[in-house]
Amino acid sequence: MKKDKSTKILWMILLILIIVLIAAISFVGILRRNLNSWENIIPDYELSRELDKMSVLTFSVDDSTEPAEEKDEDVSDETSTEVNQTVSDDEEISENTEDANESSESEKESTEVPVNPKEILTNSNYDKVKEIIEKRLASAEINDSEIVVDYETGDINIYVPYNDQANSVADYVTAQGDVQLVDTETQEVLMTRDMISSVQSYSTISQDSLENGTEAGITYDYGLQINLTNEGVNKLGELTKTYIKVENGDEESEPKTLDVQLDGQTVYTTYFDPSGTYTYLTIPVYTNIQENQRELYESSIRIYETNINSGLLPIKYVANYTTYLENETNKLAILIGAGICLAILVIMSIYFIIKYKGKGLLGVISQIGFVAVYLLLVRFAREPLTVFALVSIFAVCLINYVFINKLLKKDLKTSFAQVLINYALKIMPILICAVVFVFATSVELKSVGVVLFWGLLALMPYNLIFTNNLFNLQNDIKKIGGKK
Repeated sequence: MKKDKSTKILWMILLILIIVLIAAISFVGILRRNLNSWENIIPDYELSRELDKMSVLTFSVDDSTEPAEEKDEDVSDETSTEVNQTVSDDEEISENTEDANESSESEKESTEVPVNPKEILTNSNYDKVKEIIEKRLASAEINDSEIVVDYETGDINIYVPYNDQANSVADYVTAQGDVQLVDTETQEVLMTRDMISSVQSYSTISQDSLENGTEAGITYDYGLQINLTNEGVNKLGELTKTYIKVENGDEESEPKTLDVQLDGQTVYTTYFDPSGTYTYLTIPVYTNIQENQRELYESSIRIYETNINSGLLPIKYVANYTTYLENETNKLAILIGAGICLAILVIMSIYFIIKYKGKGLLGVISQIGFVAVYLLLVRFAREPLTVFALVSIFAVCLINYVFINKLLKKDLKTSFAQVLINYALKIMPILICAVVFVFATSVELKSVGVVLFWGLLALMPYNLIFTNNLFNLQNDIKKIGGKK
């Protein structure tokens, strides 16, 4: 009997020590040496921008100019030639003509047009820009953001959390997301963005690596598969019969090529096999990328994919400046709220101990362990926590407290499974709402959904492993000791 009692006590001590260890990991962390300091390998809590620092990125309408498109250039050249031939014997007229030509050339060189003509700077286009940027940020999983447009100046302010994601926001705003196919020689536009339905990024091991094996080291290619509309497929069919290798009189062959341009920059030059059938284009954008550069170029090709698929920005923007804001009022409110919640939990713990004595103390220990496990799950979920999410965390702790109270109050004839099933049915509507909120587009709802889901998911197995076993071990120890 004494041996059985000692075994039960040892098991109880072991469970309590495990709970203490979990609590220490959750509340203190796991520290490791990093140069001259210590760092916690447990992830920090992700806070929403209202509760932490936020970055405010400001973008302005591009007010630069670009050379005007040349028109009737051939006609002007022919006229100039005829005039020069006619007045070749007349020095005075020749001088006047030269002056006129120089003036014309100077005027042509100085002819610049705005990158953003005034007629496109409208409220409807500003709204379209905002909509497209929202799509791009959502696709890049920068969800906790707010876009504010100044309709008088066209400036855009984007509020995002103060973290590494803020560094990539400019990539989704300053790029128009344009794709064009142009003649390499004349720069004539052959295929426009409206003939492209979508693009998909891809990565492959480069051909050189496949041919040379491991001797040259493995490198990677990153590119885009351009999918076309029906009009685009028909146009591509025409291009594949023109932009091919052609034979000249010397029996030498040279290709007639076209350029693929992304936002005005040529990324690939190609031509076609006239006997082939093409319904889409595969464009290698980055080639022979080393292993240590993969992450950078994978990110870059996904940015191209996101920007093109989200739509063409009607207005060009440039990055202006970035500022940082920190809401001290909200932080103070959080500290006050956390203090109040902690005080409530302490009062409840005291109530447990006074009413249920030793068993109540075990209930308090179990409650502390649940909070520790729950907060670890919240950390690893990496979901930005809003004010309502913090309230939801406290609500889950109360739900677990009520469940432990029911276990303390149950008689010996009622099993843990019965209490569990009855309680699960009562909180099922909350769990259903949590699952729905997890898939919400709103940052506030999703944050609430995530913390509720993980808390309710952990509640039952945690109490089955720890709370139920602690109470059963105490009951067994009492029985062995002859106490009722």
